[in-house]
Amino acid sequence: MSSKLSNQDTKRLSREEVVSKAIPHKDFATRLQKAVAGHPRAPEGHGRQAWLREQLVKQNLELSPEAVRKWFAGESRPRVGVITQIAKTLEVDEAWLSLGRRPDASPEETKKRNAVADGVVNVVAGMIQMSGGHIAFPDEGEEGVDIIAIYQGKKIDIEVSLSRDVEENVFRFTFQSYHPGKVFIGAVRLNKTKLEYLRIPAGLVKDHGHRKGGYLDITVQRDGSVYTIEGNVLPVITSFDNLEGVMPRRK
Repeated sequence: MSSKLSNQDTKRLSREEVVSKAIPHKDFATRLQKAVAGHPRAPEGHGRQAWLREQLVKQNLELSPEAVRKWFAGESRPRVGVITQIAKTLEVDEAWLSLGRRPDASPEETKKRNAVADGVVNVVAGMIQMSGGHIAFPDEGEEGVDIIAIYQGKKIDIEVSLSRDVEENVFRFTFQSYHPGKVFIGAVRLNKTKLEYLRIPAGLVKDHGHRKGGYLDITVQRDGSVYTIEGNVLPVITSFDNLEGVMPRRK
C-alpha cells in the first residue's frame, strides 16, 4: 500500500486543519474586548482580563482565569446568565454584547436598517464627488469610518448615521466610535426620498453620546428648521462644498 496521500486525503486534512484552527466565538471576543476597552475604570493591556474577572468574582461568580482567557480569545463564550452580569459590569447593552445588535431591533429590522444606512453612505459619497471632492472607502474592518474624503489635499474621515425616530421631532443617531478629528454627519429622513444633513460636532458626540457598548447613541431635537443637542444648535449641510455646514436661524 502506498504511503503517499491522495489529493482527496490532502484536501480533507487541510479542511480539518482549518476547522481546528477556527475561532468559534471570534465576534463575541471582539465585542467583549471593545466593551472592556471602553470602560473608564478598566486598565490597559493584559490587566483587563484579570480586572474583569475580579469585578465578576465580587458578584459571587466563580470564574477561573483560564475561563476568562478563553472568552477574550474567542475559544468559548459565557452562559446566558453570566453574559447578563458582564453586560451590567461593563455598562453595555446585553443584546449588543451577546448578539451584536441593538436591543431595539430584531435581526430582520437590523438588516433593513443596515441596508438603508449603506445607501445613505453612498449618497453622501456621491454628493462629495459631485462637489469636487475625492472619496475612497476604508478597508473592511476599519470601524467607525464610512468615507475617506480628500478636500483641497486634506484627508477627512467621515462617519454617516441615518436618524431613527424616537418620538415626534426627536431623533437618535448611532455612531461607531468617537475621534476628535472625525466628521460626523447625521442624515434626517424627511420623507422616502428626501434627506437633510446635519454636521454633528465631535465635541457634542463626546459630551452627549451615550455609550452602549460598541457604539454611541446621541439624541437630537428639532424645532422647526433648527436641530439641537441639549440646547446646542447644529449646523446644516446645505452644500457638500462645505462640510462645516451653516447655522440655521431660529424663527
